[in-house]
Amino acid sequence: MSDPKLTGAEADAAYTCLVEHCGAYDFEGSREMFVYHATRGLREYRFQGALGCGGKFYNDRARWRGDCYPEDKTVDRTERIDRANAALAKLYDESRGPS
Repeated sequence: MSDPKLTGAEADAAYTCLVEHCGAYDFEGSREMFVYHATRGLREYRFQGALGCGGKFYNDRARWRGDCYPEDKTVDRTERIDRANAALAKLYDESRGPS
């Protein structure tokens, strides 16, 4: 099982995926806050963005993924989540090996 802490580089790259695919906020301090918490072993992090108030990053130890509350899902949000999760899976596998 993988370490729940992300490295600074992993956290920064994961947040870039969330910004690009899920519209995570990228204003001053938002990325730094994510990196701070991710490098200390978070299990989930609410980034909101285009996924609404329930937009979250999950660190499931064997993979990283994004999602939102089921009641907030739309076709657009599901497509964003699918693209983000594909990018996060690729990043995870490149960084830590296939889960």
